[in-house]
Parts: sequence; C-alpha cells; structure tokens
Amino acid sequence: MKTLLFFAAIYLGFSHFSQAGPDLPLEARFKRSEKVMLAHVVSVKEHTVIFRRTELLRGDIAAEITLSLSEGMEWVLSKGTSDKDFLLFSQGDARYGPPLAVLDATMDGQGVFRGWMVFPIRTEGDTVYVVGTHSIVDGKYVTDGKTDDGYNKLSLVRVKRLLETFSYDPHVNDKR
Repeated sequence: MKTLLFFAAIYLGFSHFSQAGPDLPLEARFKRSEKVMLAHVVSVKEHTVIFRRTELLRGDIAAEITLSLSEGMEWVLSKGTSDKDFLLFSQGDARYGPPLAVLDATMDGQGVFRGWMVFPIRTEGDTVYVVGTHSIVDGKYVTDGKTDDGYNKLSLVRVKRLLETFSYDPHVNDKR
C-alpha cells in the first residue's frame, strides 16, 4: 500500500509540473507566421472550413482557403461576430516544415505546430478587436481590455503594428 501511495504521489507531482505554460503572446506566434490575413467564414462542414480573404496582412494567400478542422475547433468558430470574421495566420518554419492545411488552436508545443491558427474579430463602437490574445511587448502583459464574456482583446491597429515589428523568421526554432 505504501508503495502504491508513493508512486501515486510521484505521478501526481510530475503530472502537475508537466502542464503547459501560459499562452504565447501574439508577437511570438507572428514570428512563425509567413501568411496572415483577415478572413470571413464562407462555410463550415463536418471536417472543413472555407475562409474568404477580406484583407491580406502578410504573405501570399489565395482568395479562398479550405482547411481541415481539428477536433473541437467548432467552438472557436462560434466565438466570432455574427459575420464570422477572423484573424487567420499560418504556423510553420524551416526546422519543422511549412504549415499543413489544418486549423487548430494548439497552444501546447507551439514551437513545433504546423498549421493555421485563428482568433475572432469583434467590433465595439468604432474599434475592431482581435479576441482571445495578448502581447508582452516591452516585457509588459498588454491587452486592450476584455470582452463582455471575459476574453482578452487587442485592437486591430495594435495587431497590425505587431505584424510590422515582428516579421516572419523561418529559422526561429533553429535558435533554440
């Protein structure tokens, strides 16, 4: 019995320390984003989603892009505005390869994830926000407030400045 309790304590201790850290700031994700756009959801089917580009922010992307949905991604797509507008960006690099045609919200192991990530866009008054992310520029945790349902938000103006400041670096993971 003591042996069982000992191993249970060891397991619980190690599983506690193996939890993922906090979400990456948006600028860290942008270093692995060769392609970035604002997009509108055209259709969502059982395992795929089609986005139509409304504004190209970085790279070269077709006017429409079809991505496979990873399990559980439907909830993310429901968080956008009634028009279903999103910030859509690729994640890939020279070390782990180019992005796959899959939409995911993977936060664990972000440095090796290859695919596409999405954050909802919302308009409040005259200001457009990207919902569910933050920045730590200058070492400070930065948001432009929270949405009514408690999510962090960054203004689209701030997001565009981050894109200009933090360019795509295909060798970002080579520096580890």
